[in-house]
Amino acid sequence: NRLDDARAAAERGVALDPNDISSLEILGDIYHVRGDIEEGLALMQPLYDKGCVNPQFLVVYAQLLSASDRSEEARDVLERAVAQPDITGRAASWAHLHLGTVAEKLKDYETAWKHFVIGNKHRG
Repeated sequence: NRLDDARAAAERGVALDPNDISSLEILGDIYHVRGDIEEGLALMQPLYDKGCVNPQFLVVYAQLLSASDRSEEARDVLERAVAQPDITGRAASWAHLHLGTVAEKLKDYETAWKHFVIGNKHRG
């Protein structure tokens, strides 16, 4: 519950290496939790535009898109995440479950259910 401290630490990580996917993902997630959606999108957009395929990064980016009422774009990002050939475990679970949530928001219930099932299988 120390979001200000977490944000400061993540910002230091990004300052040390502006291309570090983990630091950007963490800071983007903090922005999402705090409701600083546009700030998070501005942070993550450049790396997404460069073709980043890290599933966890893509999930956080998609969460920010969805929070800004850009669910169609969020679905495209999450489909990119689950299409990674080596995605497994927690990353696969997280990506599929979030894709299910976005599909449900878009009233595509069949797709939502499919991804909820796949996501839960990866959870173990």
